[in-house]
Amino acid sequence: MHCVVDHAVFRRFPVGMSTERPQSASDELRAMAAAIRSLRVRVGISQPAAAEALGVSRQAWQNYEAGERQNILRSDVQAQIARALGLQREDLLREAERLSGTAALPSGAGEAPPRHYELSVLGRVRASALGPQIYDGGEIEQIIDVSWMFGANARTLRVAGDSMTGYVESGDLVIYDTSQWPRRGDGCVVEMLTGEIYVKEYLGSANGVLKVRQRLPEEDVCFSLTDVKGVYPVRFRGG
Repeated sequence: MHCVVDHAVFRRFPVGMSTERPQSASDELRAMAAAIRSLRVRVGISQPAAAEALGVSRQAWQNYEAGERQNILRSDVQAQIARALGLQREDLLREAERLSGTAALPSGAGEAPPRHYELSVLGRVRASALGPQIYDGGEIEQIIDVSWMFGANARTLRVAGDSMTGYVESGDLVIYDTSQWPRRGDGCVVEMLTGEIYVKEYLGSANGVLKVRQRLPEEDVCFSLTDVKGVYPVRFRGG
């Protein structure tokens, strides 16, 4: 088995982002603790190894991940924890924002547009032995907002490549969840720190390497986790 680097990039469609940060210190503490655990798992480091790299006991590291140590809100402690994971403090802050669903817009960016996933209602449907039929199609068209189906952390892409043909076609939409981590075999969206985004099949991560699979050509693709901003499960795909 070998790994190759894929250069088929996907276009991102912005669908809204909260401009609010956590409202309390306890919210910030929970988000930071969750970020520490998420990044440790992502880079493939055990709790004992992370504790040793930081120079603390395993119990102390467990307390960090449980949100039982207030000092993880200090910038110097955050920087030390990030270095123990082979990352930067900015990586930790971005992960905390992602997990809390409060990623901030760039300064001066203004209000984000509202997120809508809409379906057109074509008319009433009769399902019978004669087969489904649409009638009253001349009535005023209705639009149903189905954003509740995907949640506040949903994001949308339109695919612009053929490497996952058979799973998702070029031009199709992909909706993914930035609050979750994919399971093995899931379709996933890989977001790089450089801004590039890929749609692949998630295989796993270990020893600081993310492994995914593409279909055309069928190959395993590896990314260094230090270059990855996030890996998210696909919730919907289609034209």
